[in-house]
Amino acid sequence: MDTQKLRLALKIFGFSFVFAFLFLLFYSKPQIDNRARLGEEVYASHDCTDCHTDAIKLREKRTKKEVSLVRMRRNIKELTEFLEHDTRHNSYLLMGNEDRTNLVEYLKTLIVQ
Repeated sequence: MDTQKLRLALKIFGFSFVFAFLFLLFYSKPQIDNRARLGEEVYASHDCTDCHTDAIKLREKRTKKEVSLVRMRRNIKELTEFLEHDTRHNSYLLMGNEDRTNLVEYLKTLIVQ
């Protein structure tokens, strides 16, 4: 009788351990906030991809922690100033404030630390 209870307890413990491991594995992936997600849509829907890599490839590079779109400008202030003053990025100035903010939040996720 005691061995049956022990086996049941070990099965329950093993199931709980596997469940906890899978739960932690799933939730330990880096999560991107909603603004960055919207910024990725802004990036994909404006003419950014005419000159730059598409958003899907950038997402793959970010997952692998590879350098991708943002190489030279390592902080957001410098990046924002660049986008505001560079004539090749006029579409940035034509966006609404919310789209600009979301785009910058997305670009933050591409900076390799």
